[in-house]
Amino acid sequence: MRDYANPAQPTTPCDLGSVLVDQLIDARHMVVESSGVLAVVDLPEARFHWFSLPRLSQFVAVSPGLDEVSWYAFDPSSGSDELHVTTSAGDQVVAALPSSEPGRCGSPEDSKFGAYTESGSGLFFLDEQDPGLGGLVVLQAGRVLLRLAPDSGGKWALATRPAMVVWSPTSETLYYRHQGDVWTWTATGGARRFLPGVAWYYPTIAPDGRHLAYAVLRSEGLHDVYLVDLSTGGSPRKIGAGARNQPVFLTSSLLWFKTEGQGVCGPSGDKSLIYDLSDSSETPSAIGQLRAVWPATSSNH
Repeated sequence: MRDYANPAQPTTPCDLGSVLVDQLIDARHMVVESSGVLAVVDLPEARFHWFSLPRLSQFVAVSPGLDEVSWYAFDPSSGSDELHVTTSAGDQVVAALPSSEPGRCGSPEDSKFGAYTESGSGLFFLDEQDPGLGGLVVLQAGRVLLRLAPDSGGKWALATRPAMVVWSPTSETLYYRHQGDVWTWTATGGARRFLPGVAWYYPTIAPDGRHLAYAVLRSEGLHDVYLVDLSTGGSPRKIGAGARNQPVFLTSSLLWFKTEGQGVCGPSGDKSLIYDLSDSSETPSAIGQLRAVWPATSSNH
């Protein structure tokens, strides 16, 4: 595992062997997968706490308090994907969304299945298994406070279903794409339009909660990255010297993204860059690809 908190001098806190990182819970814990079995890993000791989920289920997240695991599985009797929360007290189905049998391949529209808030009190579950079904639910203390799903017997119209969801790392505010707009949601204020007419990809919020970045698809298939100052409420501004995609905050002032050439991959391939918010500079990054970030938040990592 490499620590890039200081990009100029990365360190290697520990060697985790051949595992796939699913989630960075906090600075001392992460979730990894190997041969279909999962583990919470204590860092930097590299102490593994292995656990398994039922066959054909999908892992969602481990809570920040390390006291519950969320996952989902398709129930053929109801035609729904059921969201489970497992604790030391047992397992409970807390929500369900209409779906179909698993088996669909991935899509550029896909993002994380779900995530907890920083406090652990909130959890969102995003079901993208079926392009016309699924939806979004948000829970607090096991109670569904927001549910976006197609009407009974109906399906989502093209590009209208909820997608690309991310929590703020500093508040209980949810951001998500839906019906051609970007919305925010809080338990007290409900849902509100945030960016009308924006179909964003890869939203990411800085650890201090001040800035939000996201990508937007161009007509020719490339992307631009935009930055929003959440502290002032200013309008989004395009950043980067050319087509850019897949932004992810590393720190409150450093944003990682990739270049794009015509047809997405240019003659020399996409290059990883770090954008410095303090002076708008771009420098090459040693990070070739990201699997998870913390304490920043991201819809995909």
